[in-house]
Amino acid sequence: MIKQLRYVELYNQLKNRFSVEYAGKEGIQMLPGEREICQKYHVSRPTVRKAMELLSEEGIIQRVQGKGTFYVGEGGRSETQMEYYQISLAGDVTSSKVLRQNIEKATKEVAEHLNVEEGSLVIHLQRIRYAEDVLVCLVSDYIPYDVCPSVMDVDFTEKRLLKYMVEMGIKIDKGKRVIAVEKADEFTALHLGIGVEEPVIISYADVMDDKGRVVSYAITKSNAYTTKYGLVVDYTP
Repeated sequence: MIKQLRYVELYNQLKNRFSVEYAGKEGIQMLPGEREICQKYHVSRPTVRKAMELLSEEGIIQRVQGKGTFYVGEGGRSETQMEYYQISLAGDVTSSKVLRQNIEKATKEVAEHLNVEEGSLVIHLQRIRYAEDVLVCLVSDYIPYDVCPSVMDVDFTEKRLLKYMVEMGIKIDKGKRVIAVEKADEFTALHLGIGVEEPVIISYADVMDDKGRVVSYAITKSNAYTTKYGLVVDYTP
């Protein structure tokens, strides 16, 4: 009974710790090994394994044989995202096809999300994302030009945008996401390989730095018939 209480306690401690340390960071983050956790929390390996199993069941962490254990976040991941992360961890190729990498004037919608004046200069990076040869989604990112102008000089065929921005000293802190289902227009249908007016899942995401400044507005579109989202609900009062 004491051991059961201890691994539940450790589960809560790790969940809180990982959320503080890794939430808001792009993609997947490698976690410390069992030995390090044992030493830090003064517990046995069986206790650590049981706590990690609970985190894995909730979808907060992902274990990959031969690679380690990784934080993938709370609040849900689409199956296509999870597939993308797992392929990346396995060492297989993930890539993008860049459709657009331009400096444009912000439309009213983009300006409202980025908290800039309409007509301000923004970088528009539009890509088709692949996991191996499997099409995952169509993504349009808008970045205020003065936030990271060097984005224009980077080849994003295999490089990830937010990871690059972090490398440039931008401290990504948190994000806000809205999910909607809409009908595909001709452009979206063409690049996702679906019919016009077929349903697509669209994610509208504002990404903020540690000062609360919106550094990216991303619109991600994926096939509604092949994409599912799962949510972890906390009923703790």
